[in-house]
Amino acid sequence: MRALIALLDRSRAGEIATPGWLAGHLGLNSASTTALIDRLEGRGLVSRARDDADRRRVTLYVTDAAQEMGWGFFGPLIDRVRAVADDFSAAELDTVRAFLDHVTAAVGELRNA
Repeated sequence: MRALIALLDRSRAGEIATPGWLAGHLGLNSASTTALIDRLEGRGLVSRARDDADRRRVTLYVTDAAQEMGWGFFGPLIDRVRAVADDFSAAELDTVRAFLDHVTAAVGELRNA
């Protein structure tokens, strides 16, 4: 699930995902990453395409089925969070956002240490 979430996030951000990026993101070796991508592809959640300019480079794409699965899983959560956010002023949300940004940065520093 972590792999699919990472790929969906990357796709939504308009960024390219490669097996190397996925391996680094998940902390997997090359063989484990290939096996994972094979399973995702076998389930129709990911497709692979070789780069026309550099045939050694493989790009990963999430399929419509993966996006539907993601929305099915996270859609209700997103709707609930939006409903909660509606109860706060813009200034309060700015404070919450700043807090979460600082927490995310602190966790990232520990993770990268």
